[in-house]
Amino acid sequence: MPQGFLRVKLMVVEPAGMFRDPFCAVNVKETIEISGHGPQLVQKKRTIFPGWNACFDAHTYDGRVINIVVMDRSSSHTPAKQ
Repeated sequence: MPQGFLRVKLMVVEPAGMFRDPFCAVNVKETIEISGHGPQLVQKKRTIFPGWNACFDAHTYDGRVINIVVMDRSSSHTPAKQ
């Protein structure tokens, strides 16, 4: 199984006027086999909320999915997902 390492630094949200008070949520899910249901994504660790100009690290391998969601504290709307 190929493995790697990912370091992400959260710099800025563009366009800047899209959010009043932006923040990021990062969650990592892993594929597990459930008999009779096939592969399913399961989040084993808590969602992290890294600050701007901060880095976070994650190991990468087949079956792992990393979601970075940009949200606005002043709204429940989540317009950007990378």
